[in-house]
Amino acid sequence: MAKTLLNLKLNYKGKLLDIAKYGRDFRDKLYIGSNRFLFWQILDTRFPDKMLFISRRNDRFYLHLLPQMQLAFEQNGQTFNNDALKAKKILQNNEVVLNSDMTGKIEIAPDWSVTYEFIEPWVKVLTEEEKRIVAQYSRREDATPFERLSRNFTLLAAVATIIGMVLFNSLMKPKIEVADTLEQAWQQMQQQATKVEIPPPEASNLGKQFQEEMNTETTKETPSVKGTATKGSSTGTMSKEAAKEALSGLLGSSGFQAGSTSHGLVAVTTEESIVAAAMGGGKGSGPGKGPGGGPGSSGTGFGTAFDPTQVSSGSANLAKLSTGRPTGNLSTTAPGGNVTTYVGDVGRIVPVGKVGTKVSSGVITKFGGPGVRRVAEGNIGAAPAENRPELQRVESQIARYKPQIKKLFNTDSQIKSMYGTLDFVVYIEADGSVAGVQITPKSGEFYPEFLAHLEQLIRSWRFDNKSLVPYEFIMTFTK
Repeated sequence: MAKTLLNLKLNYKGKLLDIAKYGRDFRDKLYIGSNRFLFWQILDTRFPDKMLFISRRNDRFYLHLLPQMQLAFEQNGQTFNNDALKAKKILQNNEVVLNSDMTGKIEIAPDWSVTYEFIEPWVKVLTEEEKRIVAQYSRREDATPFERLSRNFTLLAAVATIIGMVLFNSLMKPKIEVADTLEQAWQQMQQQATKVEIPPPEASNLGKQFQEEMNTETTKETPSVKGTATKGSSTGTMSKEAAKEALSGLLGSSGFQAGSTSHGLVAVTTEESIVAAAMGGGKGSGPGKGPGGGPGSSGTGFGTAFDPTQVSSGSANLAKLSTGRPTGNLSTTAPGGNVTTYVGDVGRIVPVGKVGTKVSSGVITKFGGPGVRRVAEGNIGAAPAENRPELQRVESQIARYKPQIKKLFNTDSQIKSMYGTLDFVVYIEADGSVAGVQITPKSGEFYPEFLAHLEQLIRSWRFDNKSLVPYEFIMTFTK
């Protein structure tokens, strides 16, 4: 028997969408799911994001199933469903061995199905008539006169450009001689250098004008007096003649000369007393102070109630500036009452510890009756032995649905940044539908819009159970 190849056909509502062939489209593994980056994308929100559909081991192909998938295989005119395949030991542990003498159809989701078959590879051999037709229509069409003109003109322009560049480089481009030694390089620099003579700068008139102004000033001493009401004294400032002598001493015996640049600029700073004044003080009087030596006039001004000598220097002992103490009853007891902890912007996120999605009281009463016990993820071993197989199926289905929650979080967190931990309580009816879901933030920041989307997604889930199951699990999300 010739070697056969596995062919898979994807159908939607009975219409063929695509064909996947072994060796061309996949090798040892084929993944499908609702993720758009996979080879086959199943446009159904209830389908997992990614799952292994076909694998190859020891030259045999294995089909991996989800609990809701239904099979219909044919062999020699007989049809086999899931139970019949289990009896023939073709279906074991959600894996089906694909035999080359069988064909089959797999219902992977509502309106979606995949058929498989093994076929022999073949090569199309053309007849003589088909070869003549291919030879007649496979040759290139003759170019029009305009296309031939454009092509010839382009070729001529390219050739002319190349010839022009060669001629320019060989005949017209100046040659640059590179010096071999430092002496040759220095000689070339001397030949190319241009001598530039800069005329001497004219003498500046700034110094001369300043000297003339200083000579025309009066030498009369004019004291300046500042009066303080608190001390009753006045302070004199340096006269212009003394300032001139000080400047002469700093600048040297030459003083200011026109065009002189032997001395640098000198800054002279004088100091005056600053006194705070307030309304209500008396006048002050006393002799003036300063290098001028002349008597000062009586100082005038307002008195001040602030005495800086009464405050110690440094940052300590500032309590003397205080004039009183607070009045009224004081208490050291911290405020009490009901306190709700919020994380993030109050009013925009769901408070931590508060239920973000509500479940009707009828559902709570129904699932709180006798014989119904809430089961937490990872704690199925504590349930009664007769309920464990059903709870294990629910747990495995929840694990396959979790990627949908992560995908929804990644989408919504692009709009509003979120993070933290959520507690989910899913109330599953006896027919496998979801009667309600209770979502409670345990930490972090979550927005009510995201919790509403989660509730809508989880309500669309379906489970393989025959009794009421309240199932609890926790998921953590990071930024």
